[in-house]
Amino acid sequence: MLSKILVAVDGSGVTHGVLHSLHWLQVAADGRVELVYVRTPPMPDTPADKPHPEPDLAAYVDLCRQIVPCPCSAQVRTVTRQRKLWPRRRPWERN
Repeated sequence: MLSKILVAVDGSGVTHGVLHSLHWLQVAADGRVELVYVRTPPMPDTPADKPHPEPDLAAYVDLCRQIVPCPCSAQVRTVTRQRKLWPRRRPWERN
């Protein structure tokens, strides 16, 4: 049985589909489901009063609680820096 499931929330219909598919997984009663929405930080030239739309995480948590027998929680994370996906010098490059 699964004890911890992480679900990425993006506000699309795909998230609803993923949540509805949780009942097919064998989630332990003492397990947990974490819903995570990741946002990028605003650009430096973005006005501070410009709204940053986010999905309604409370609705997703309520839906999750109806589907699985374990606790569901949600959190919003802000990306603080971008990681490089490759080293500075690629392996196929020579000096």
